Amino acid sequence: MKIAHSLILLALLSALALGCGKKALPQPQDEREMFRWTGAKATAKSDCLSIDAQLVGNLRNVAGVVLELEAADTGEQCANCPFLPVERKEFAIDNLSAQGKSGRITLDYCPTVEAPAYRWRLLGRNVYRTFPYQLTQVQTVVMPRK
Repeated sequence: MKIAHSLILLALLSALALGCGKKALPQPQDEREMFRWTGAKATAKSDCLSIDAQLVGNLRNVAGVVLELEAADTGEQCANCPFLPVERKEFAIDNLSAQGKSGRITLDYCPTVEAPAYRWRLLGRNVYRTFPYQLTQVQTVVMPRK
């Protein structure tokens, strides 16, 4: 009987140990393959956004940049509000012209949903698909009144 209890206890401990694995995306072992955002800002131009951002690191590994937008009622910052983008626009690195080689990224985008303000962020995709996306901070831009 003691052997049966010992086997059950051993099986439970083994199952517990296997269930406690790391849940985060794998981090690259070689930081030379990474890039990151050092800054990003948006300004409103008519009904469109003009975004200026800077990347540093291994820029050859930038596969593309994604702009994510959430329409907002006002330009007030909401630090605790979840970011729920309703629009996504992907820009291939080829479409970012020679600016991408220096790390400076400029994008112009006219949202399809009209709003008095937008919360936004940029997402950088690495050519190595297992590497995590690089995200800018969520920011707000207020559109000009008509």
